[in-house]
Amino acid sequence: MATYLQYASALNLELRDLFSEDVSEVEIDLLRAFRRIPESKRPELLALLRLVQENDPASSEEA
Repeated sequence: MATYLQYASALNLELRDLFSEDVSEVEIDLLRAFRRIPESKRPELLALLRLVQENDPASSEEA
C-alpha cells in the first residue's frame, strides 16, 4: 500500500485515481512498467518523476 501511495504522490494523484476506470493507455502502461521495476529501484523512479514534474511548468498549472 505504501508503494501505491508514493506512486500516487509522485504523479500528483489521489490513490483512488490509480484504480479508476477513467485511465488513459499511457497511464496504464506507466503503471505496468512501474510494477515490473524491482522494489529497491522504485524510490529512484519516484524521484525521477518528481524531478520531471518540478521542471515542467505545465505540471504546476495542472496541479
